[in-house]
Amino acid sequence: MMTVAEQKIVTRMPVVIFLSCVRNNAPQQSDHVVLKNTLSDNEKETLNEKKEELQKKYKDKCEQFHGFNIMQSNFSQDYVREACAALENSKKTNKPRKTQLAAFLCLLNAYVPGSYLLESQCLDFLRHEDYDDLSLEDQMQPFSHLIITFQEDGRAEKKVRMAHTMIAQYCTELLAKAGVTRSDTTRNFVNSFCRYEIPLWLLGFVKEMLTKREMKKEVDPTEGRDVKEEKPLFSKLILDMREQIQT
Repeated sequence: MMTVAEQKIVTRMPVVIFLSCVRNNAPQQSDHVVLKNTLSDNEKETLNEKKEELQKKYKDKCEQFHGFNIMQSNFSQDYVREACAALENSKKTNKPRKTQLAAFLCLLNAYVPGSYLLESQCLDFLRHEDYDDLSLEDQMQPFSHLIITFQEDGRAEKKVRMAHTMIAQYCTELLAKAGVTRSDTTRNFVNSFCRYEIPLWLLGFVKEMLTKREMKKEVDPTEGRDVKEEKPLFSKLILDMREQIQT
């Protein structure tokens, strides 16, 4: 807004602001703002005050405001670990469908932040358990607090995702250690949700999860300290699958 005022831009129509995003390992320059998972002192103070306000208004419900709590705790892994405790006793075999669905959502959100499933898809998947009269939240107990249902407008279908990407990532790792491997979860997810005509939005999520390669920073041995960035041969999901097999 200050820049708009300084340049005397007349805003009789919408103003578009382009944000120049810089990788966090890029050389620091005075005109670059690098976003990190670390709070400043002012942010900590503000969020602590906000938490007190929420506790007065919502009481114990605040314990399940995971997105806010993760940020307020300075992105604490300890908080994430405690929040995900309900999945610690997961087993490789005889998994109820609610555990399978939680694993699908974890995998999807861990590798494609912002992805989701439709509530109707989730209910269809759980319907085999003969709990048609229960809401999705009730059917997903005891870890329904890790999942949120939201609606972007009154006409759109309700969407379902994990409460936070850090929760999705930790739960995926937790399930993998329990023997619920990423490869098994991926195969079961594709067989359950992609067997017939697949919506384009879901196809995009699956394609990104399986094929998107992220730039990787490496030290070039021929150049000493110089750093080069290269794309790996496979997506992060495939690389994590391979690493789990090797270990």
